[in-house]
Amino acid sequence: MTTEKKQPTFVVRPLKVGPECYVLVTWPDRLVEHVNGFLSAEEASRWIEADADEWLRKHPRRNK
Repeated sequence: MTTEKKQPTFVVRPLKVGPECYVLVTWPDRLVEHVNGFLSAEEASRWIEADADEWLRKHPRRNK
């Protein structure tokens, strides 16, 4: 039997003040993290598409 690790979800969220955004990462155990530093929702979405997989591979929680 193989066990497949569940993937976290990634959702773009705006900051409450200003045009900046962050990515809300929700892990399967419901722990949440913020990935900050995006100037727009489009930039955050591009990060999810282009860089989130690599971010996951390097993340310490990934190996738990």
